[in-house]
Amino acid sequence: MNKIIKVTGILLILALAVSIYEINNYRDLYKETEQKYGSLENSFNELSYSFEELQKDHDDLLQRMESLQNSFDNIQREYNTLHEKYGDLQDKYADLEDQYAEKEKEYVDLEKKYVTLEENYKSLKKRYDELEKKYTFSSSIDPSLFHVYTEMISVYNRDIADLANVLGNEKSFLGKIDSIFNYVSYHINYAPDPQNIEIIQSPIKTYQIKRGDCEDQAIFLACLLKIEGYRVRLNFVDREHTFDD
Repeated sequence: MNKIIKVTGILLILALAVSIYEINNYRDLYKETEQKYGSLENSFNELSYSFEELQKDHDDLLQRMESLQNSFDNIQREYNTLHEKYGDLQDKYADLEDQYAEKEKEYVDLEKKYVTLEENYKSLKKRYDELEKKYTFSSSIDPSLFHVYTEMISVYNRDIADLANVLGNEKSFLGKIDSIFNYVSYHINYAPDPQNIEIIQSPIKTYQIKRGDCEDQAIFLACLLKIEGYRVRLNFVDREHTFDD
């Protein structure tokens, strides 16, 4: 009986020791779990805060994405419009390129004609210079009398006016000039002034006596043309000077 009691006591002591050991283990485990829980709670709080911030960022990003989508749609529409305009411009460019090619060809042809014309001009200029040297003459006209001759062009006489109207009956512009010029050439005889003497002769006098020197004939011709409405001007030329009105 005593042995049973002893064994039972030993077993109880062992069970108590085991229980105490387990209690200590549970206590340590509880503390460790409590620490982990506290750490996990802190992490959870941080995660919750981060989640809220992330949610805000998400909402903001969503708004920005919607705005970006609207901008993209606008750009897409502008692109389509620009693409159509580009197509039209490309067609116009092709047409303009064809026109340019034609104009370039015309320019080349015109340049060739210009070169030919320039060569002809140089040839004519050379011939003109040669003729000018050959036929240059001196004039005895006094330049101080120039205005006197010019005023004579405006002298009005009924007989001269009637003659101008008859000669100017030709309808064409050049026909009237030709008719008046031929009359002066064939009906006014050349009569030079005495040597070293300049006789001032009016167109009326020239018409009456039917003769005169070169300036008398020119003044009479200019008078007839002016009556017919032509703009006239006298040019008196000597070796070095030209006097004109």
